Amino acid sequence: MSREKLQDVNIFLDRLMKAYGFVKDYELAEFLEVKPATISAWKKRKSPDYLKIFTICKNISAEYLFLGIEPMFIKDAPAVDASSTPPTTCNADSVSQKICEACEQLTKEGKEYILNAAKHLVLLTDLKTSGYKRESSGGAKTKKTA
Repeated sequence: MSREKLQDVNIFLDRLMKAYGFVKDYELAEFLEVKPATISAWKKRKSPDYLKIFTICKNISAEYLFLGIEPMFIKDAPAVDASSTPPTTCNADSVSQKICEACEQLTKEGKEYILNAAKHLVLLTDLKTSGYKRESSGGAKTKKTA
């Protein structure tokens, strides 16, 4: 699968709309608790708020949204007796544990895509904390001055 298909925000948002039965962008915006202009901005910038989307759409399959691999929704994992669960490589907080558990269900291609997205998220976080900001007029990044 080409990287263009993986990164096409319109396809991602179209799949999200299809999964929830929406036809118009304003329906998706209302569901995600954003303004319709926000959806348009995501498409134009090719940068949706993935954190917001996956926070609201807890049971949507990331593999479906990013790669088109069905099923659209993931089922809740059955309860497991913790004493019988083999140790995992994740020994962090419960959110990290849930990420690890979700990743175990992904295909190799899905895992690689999520890893790449995580690296981008770390880079963006580093840029924000180092004082870089985006200028509103030209879109260029500049270093904040004290």
